[in-house]
Amino acid sequence: MSDVDEWRKTEQEKHRLCACGCGKEIKILTSHKYGRGIPLYYKKHKSPMNDHKTVHEWVRYNTGKHLCHCGCGGLIKIMQRHHKPSVGIPQYIFRHAPNSENIKIFICSENGKYECACGCGGMIVVNKQHFSKGVPRYLHGHCPLSEVSKNKISKSNYGRSPSDESRRRMSKSQKGNINSKGKPKSDETRSKLSNAHTGKKLSEDHKQKISASSPRLSGDQHPNWQGGISYSPYCEKFNDELKDRVRDEFDRKCISCDKTEAENGTKLSIHHVTYTKMEGCNGQQFKLVPLCKSCHSKTGHNREHWEAHYMAILETRGLLNWS
Repeated sequence: MSDVDEWRKTEQEKHRLCACGCGKEIKILTSHKYGRGIPLYYKKHKSPMNDHKTVHEWVRYNTGKHLCHCGCGGLIKIMQRHHKPSVGIPQYIFRHAPNSENIKIFICSENGKYECACGCGGMIVVNKQHFSKGVPRYLHGHCPLSEVSKNKISKSNYGRSPSDESRRRMSKSQKGNINSKGKPKSDETRSKLSNAHTGKKLSEDHKQKISASSPRLSGDQHPNWQGGISYSPYCEKFNDELKDRVRDEFDRKCISCDKTEAENGTKLSIHHVTYTKMEGCNGQQFKLVPLCKSCHSKTGHNREHWEAHYMAILETRGLLNWS
């Protein structure tokens, strides 16, 4: 526990009550130590001392009772404005407040002590603002919102459409470095997305709208169009027996991520490394590898990269030619 926390705990145990007589206890904050002192009144409680005579009595009563917290031994001069609940009696004589050296000592001593209260494990970086305002409990953006706050945010954003500039910035912020496909999603996010779409069937009207909205991505307009080779047949030698031999050779694990068939949920897919369907019948030897569903889906993009990648693995294992 830091010195500031110990001071707060000690002062809170004194159970200071609001001076208006309501009986509410004053909540001690870190800013009270380095700021204007502990207030006399609970927040927004009006002082009963409205006439000038009573304020003067209050000033005379507090004069000579408050020492400067810097340790110089000087008395704080009590003024009428200190009577206001929003001001309070200051902790220091003018220009006796902690200097920059004390702030540096505070930052060095407090850094590495505070962990985010949300449980993420992140450490809070202490800066000079925390010297007077206190060290926050959460990292920026990690503080949980109440249901009232969530409803307010939801209502304020309802029906709003982001501008083109906002869309461009959001798109730029979401772009990552993994295959240029955006930021990777966590397993929990993937599971939620999967459950949300499981069993969902699109109506014919919906399908037509999707098709009409992206005409350039169909047929020969698609950037991955290979002349319609997806409809061409495979070599007749590429049968179930050959596929099982390839799976057994690699212990029925994905060659990229070592995922088993049990984890894959079905048999591993057999991928043609050179993307040639008639391989084995056109005079070329088979070049095959087993892949899970996830890894197999990635081979449709950046084909030169994946071909070189898997060819290097087959060459290392001496399995360039299957028959």
